[in-house]
Amino acid sequence: MESPTRWRSKRTKSGSKSGNKRSIAWRRHAPLIVTLIVIVVIAALGFAYATPYIALNNLKRAADARDAQTSQSVCRLPRVA
Repeated sequence: MESPTRWRSKRTKSGSKSGNKRSIAWRRHAPLIVTLIVIVVIAALGFAYATPYIALNNLKRAADARDAQTSQSVCRLPRVA
């Protein structure tokens, strides 16, 4: 019968398992992943901040062009035109 220690994974000096390649890959790519998440969050917040200004700009263009159909679709009020 073989010794039970043969099947245990060996640990390196840092304490991690020597055969655990997923944790090594995660540690290598973690800064890139965090950076991408931060960029996506900043872009989403920027879009959320700019949305009212985009809608007002569309309403102004429709009013300047005297386009009742577009102004109604932007405002969604029944008696805009």
